[in-house]
Amino acid sequence: MKVDSAWTVRYRLSAEAWAECDVREAGGIKFEQALQVRERHKFHGSVSKRGWYYFATTRELKWCESRFEMRVLRVLDHDPEVVGVAVQPFVLHYRDEAGRASHTPDVFVRRRDGTARVIDARPERFAGKADFLRQTAATKAACAVAGWFYAVRSTIDPVFEANIDWLASCRHQLVDPLGCADAVLAGCAEPQRLGDIVAAFPPAALTRPVITHLLWAGRLVTDLSTLLSDASLLSVPPGLAHAS
Repeated sequence: MKVDSAWTVRYRLSAEAWAECDVREAGGIKFEQALQVRERHKFHGSVSKRGWYYFATTRELKWCESRFEMRVLRVLDHDPEVVGVAVQPFVLHYRDEAGRASHTPDVFVRRRDGTARVIDARPERFAGKADFLRQTAATKAACAVAGWFYAVRSTIDPVFEANIDWLASCRHQLVDPLGCADAVLAGCAEPQRLGDIVAAFPPAALTRPVITHLLWAGRLVTDLSTLLSDASLLSVPPGLAHAS
């Protein structure tokens, strides 16, 4: 698919004004700081559940146009390599064999190494529709020119997502009334069972949220491909500083 001067990106970096650029110039723009380009309203005939998601990585509220989009955003929020996101970050105007068209991707992701990803979140039952396939082909071509990686997320592993859902309950800033976080980290220099760590710092009602936050923040790690339990082995990632 040929990307030429007819392919443009329209976006907003402030509430006062829109901007537009050639796709070939888009790679230098900080789209993670862009405002969403679609108004927050319900489309005619839509059954998707919309709402706000608190993105803990940047401490910002993000508007999600569907429950699945919110789930994808939550996974990104847990990724330590993600440093910023924007939802509905721009409108891609393109021209293909069928004529002129446009598409608004769901998420723009900036990673710690400076690279960027554009993601469309579509459940499997919608991802194979002809109009969406046309949009994804154009978006993939545009991203390649801009120097971005493009992906469509249609599924999330249910066990991994159940764990992330649980950890996300403590994604806000650490609340540690017992002052046990540093001791927990020190105790997990070697792998320890979650239940043993909880038992070592009673009461459990105050310790578990601390451990959950440390897992969310990546200061403790465990195997998230199996359901979390008191038997889960927790450890500190190699080389991670214990500063709170």
